[in-house]
Formats: sequence, structure tokens, C-alpha cells
Amino acid sequence: MVRRCGVRWSNTHRHALFLLPNLACALAGADLQASAANVGNSLPGGARGYLGYVTSHINSPQILPFLEAAVEARTEISQSLVGNRDLLYLDVALENSIRSA
Repeated sequence: MVRRCGVRWSNTHRHALFLLPNLACALAGADLQASAANVGNSLPGGARGYLGYVTSHINSPQILPFLEAAVEARTEISQSLVGNRDLLYLDVALENSIRSA
């Protein structure tokens, strides 16, 4: 255990700090397409169509269909989030795209 800035850093903290840059990229919204590409076969079948629509209509002037597809994709993904880091990053990227639409 290492002590920095008055905080004891365990291996768990180090692991969390290792993940922070990836999470920061997902929160920046720049990685929606990269997150979608990284999930591979772990993406639930019901989310594929919605995610395809979202990634192909990122800058579309029609916001409502984009928002509906993003929310539906998050709903489908939410059931498989536990233990899957790639799906978690995708979910965060989808949330960020919804907020910025």
C-alpha cells in the first residue's frame, strides 16, 4: 500500500486509476463509435439495430429519433452491464450523446 496526498493507495485504487483515462474518453463523447466497435459479440441482439441508427445519425438534424434509439439501446444494454467493461463504456458514451443532443 502506497501513501500519496494523504490517501492510502491500494491495488484497487491503482486499478481504478488505470481505468480513468478510458472512462474520461468515453465521457468526452469522442468514443461512441470506438466503444460500439469494441463491444463485439457481447452486444445484446436487441441493441444492434438501435446502436447502428445512433452511430449513423450522430449529427442528424432530427433529434427525436436519435434520442429514442439511444435510449432504447441503453435499455437493451443495461441488462448485460454487470462485469462487462466494454458495455459500461458504451453505456456512458450513449448517455453522453443523449445529453449533448
